[in-house]
Amino acid sequence: MLKVKSFPITDDAGINALLVKCRLATGAHILVSDGHVCIPYEDGEPDPLALRIVGIREQQNILIKQREIIEHSQAVIKFLMMDCADRLKVAEANHMKNKSNKALEAKYQEAEAALNELEAQQRSNKHEIVRFDINLEEFHKQVAALEK
Repeated sequence: MLKVKSFPITDDAGINALLVKCRLATGAHILVSDGHVCIPYEDGEPDPLALRIVGIREQQNILIKQREIIEHSQAVIKFLMMDCADRLKVAEANHMKNKSNKALEAKYQEAEAALNELEAQQRSNKHEIVRFDINLEEFHKQVAALEK
């Protein structure tokens, strides 16, 4: 668990004694003020219940933000798919008028491939949204179990 201990700036023996038995907290900074050094350290003990719940909720917030990005992407893909479907209809109509024209056939195949790619991305995004929802629900269950 994260803890902080303060030492007089001249107490190098006390600071060293702490750091020999405890790990300096990852990502934390040593603070110096008014002749004292505040050292954040990990004592190796499990986090108390409240901190475990906070950690889970932080993970939920990260997932919610990631889910929002995917939902935004779905809206963009929907717009792109409508545009691509229109281009496919035009390319198909032109190709049907002149089936021997290889350039028109290539445009039709290109438009069809683009639409297929967008559809695949849309399915992948739907899968990701479901995965996020399941993760969020599992985190919710964990918090509910810890709060009992």
